[in-house]
Amino acid sequence: MPTFVQILDFIGTFAFAISGIRLASAKRFDWFGAYVVGFVTAIGGGTIRDLLLDVTPGWMTDPIYLICTGVALLWVILFGKYRVLSVLGSGSSSTVYLAEHLKLKIFRAIKRIPKCLTEKSSLSQEVDFPQEADLLKNLNHPGIPLIYDIDEDDDYIYMIEEFIQGESLDTYVLHQRDISQELIIKIGIQLCDILDYLHHLSPY
Repeated sequence: MPTFVQILDFIGTFAFAISGIRLASAKRFDWFGAYVVGFVTAIGGGTIRDLLLDVTPGWMTDPIYLICTGVALLWVILFGKYRVLSVLGSGSSSTVYLAEHLKLKIFRAIKRIPKCLTEKSSLSQEVDFPQEADLLKNLNHPGIPLIYDIDEDDDYIYMIEEFIQGESLDTYVLHQRDISQELIIKIGIQLCDILDYLHHLSPY
């Protein structure tokens, strides 16, 4: 029967392996590469310590470390929904990432919001991002991205949104020397249509 110290060691191996596997997944490694990165992340520090102490590293005599990494890989495959691909944009209150749903093979935009911002805003008013997401998820307009899910960890709230491919309006304007009057009118009509839709919504 494993001792308490060994159990803590296995838990640490599992946690660090998940960290490495998620990083490898974000870098678009295949699952074997992710396993190797997770394993090195999990046992790297302990191996250096053991070598400095002239002790045989534990993973060379006990296969449980290989098994822990394999379980961590399965955990990420089964319960990890998304693989982060790149940063779409960032601001003072959030960062938006392009991610791929691992099972559906479709793209999503993930908005990451620090939890510290959910406590007080710059105007010292309470901000409830989960409530904001709950309101936005009921919107149904072609000009407004859909919200599919909301998740959180100890430090951040994550809003899973529809990914709409293309340039933002400000980026498009920066790359154009001249913008026709017809295009300005077309964009203005689209914006007014969105505002009209929002204006006629019931808040509850």
